[in-house]
Amino acid sequence: MNNLLVIDLTAANCYTEKISEKAMDAFIGGRGLGAYLIYKYLAAGVSPVSAENVLIFSAGPLQGTKSYYTARKPSSFWPSSPTDSYNGCV
Repeated sequence: MNNLLVIDLTAANCYTEKISEKAMDAFIGGRGLGAYLIYKYLAAGVSPVSAENVLIFSAGPLQGTKSYYTARKPSSFWPSSPTDSYNGCV
């Protein structure tokens, strides 16, 4: 657990990274974790259509369980908008 899969399409490779326990405790859920990761990996001023942009899919801690309201979406999707520089969850 607490692993992050990073896929670099430009370099055509992938690797895993550990997410710290502190970050996992501070940013609970797919939206919180997605916000943390976009803050960590997306540099300021990066164009939404450039190769340096990031695309993040994150799932909450109850995803895949039989809990209520967890099956609305399979994950949180964190794009960058080219129209208004918005970085947020869809």
